[in-house]
Amino acid sequence: MKRFANRLKKLRKESGLNQAELGEKLGYARTTIANYEQATRFPPLDTLFAIADFFGVSLDYLLGRTQIRNVFKNLVIDNFKTPVLLIEPESGKIVDFNKSAVKYYGFSEQEMFQKSIFEINYLDKKLIKEKIKKTIEKGHMTFNFEHQLASGEKREVTVFTSPLVINDKTVLYSTIFDLQQSNTSYANIQIFSSILNNIFNKKLPSFKNHHSEVREITALIADQMNLDKKSKKLLKMSSKVHDIGFLLLPTQLLTKVEITDSEYQLIKEHSKYGYNIFKSLDKQIAEIILQHHERIDGSGYPNNLKKDQIRIEAKIIGVADVLAVMNSDRPYRETPGFDKACQELEKFKGSRYDPEIVEACLKLAENNRFDFLKNSN
Repeated sequence: MKRFANRLKKLRKESGLNQAELGEKLGYARTTIANYEQATRFPPLDTLFAIADFFGVSLDYLLGRTQIRNVFKNLVIDNFKTPVLLIEPESGKIVDFNKSAVKYYGFSEQEMFQKSIFEINYLDKKLIKEKIKKTIEKGHMTFNFEHQLASGEKREVTVFTSPLVINDKTVLYSTIFDLQQSNTSYANIQIFSSILNNIFNKKLPSFKNHHSEVREITALIADQMNLDKKSKKLLKMSSKVHDIGFLLLPTQLLTKVEITDSEYQLIKEHSKYGYNIFKSLDKQIAEIILQHHERIDGSGYPNNLKKDQIRIEAKIIGVADVLAVMNSDRPYRETPGFDKACQELEKFKGSRYDPEIVEACLKLAENNRFDFLKNSN
């Protein structure tokens, strides 16, 4: 606990922030940050992910490498309702797990300690070892596997895994999401989203601020339009992962200076991939992700939806996406800039983009509410 407090204080000071400023950026009161730094309170797991993500550090660094084992026990085993495994890379042996993993796989704790990942994963042992090696090299990886339960049932899972150092020994910290289950809690969706964004930012550094910028733009538009609390909550969750389907595309495709028509068609699949990741976690978030490139005149993708066929949250993200993307460099072009983005929205207001949303967006622009975009380039 003391190590975390010292690391947090050190990171905050290195970033030139006071406690109130850090609290504002993370969405907490100054007193909350002060309590963390004084070691009088310890944050929940989703807050730890948020802090690590904000400072761009690993969770093991934030917590202090020698205390990870206890932190894993205290936090993950007690609080995280999604199965988590700690795996020894060399042998594939499962060296620790949480209660959710015991419940999910159906083995006793004693049986779990006797298992290796090679016995649970249907993939060939040689291929599993190759993926373990790749994870150690890359730092964060996402895989789709088939895992066997104690009952013999085969389940399709998405595994998010990264190296974790415990007392100078590297293990794989693997979070297992069963895409056929639909009982994931809102808190776990937040944690899931944080894990995804950490991986997203590592894989695509040129997109690093994109999700946070779109989230901030959509929040301002939602306030301007006086949206209800439910829509605002959905916007907050979906905007931070709307392009997460890029994770399932080849990295080299997303960093090419020039792409072919067929490659562009493949890139357009990212909204479907994002939908597939989230459809069993939250149907509404999944639908918003799927629809955020639809346009009210039917010219969008993937389903050429029109007007009221598109969720309002997806329409808002579509407008925010234009503003954010056109204020960012991409491998294939320089930044068009803020003014060009506003001109684009004005030009296609009422055709591609919902006129009420564009009006709200341009009104905010007139009042300099998007200075964070202008100053980011």
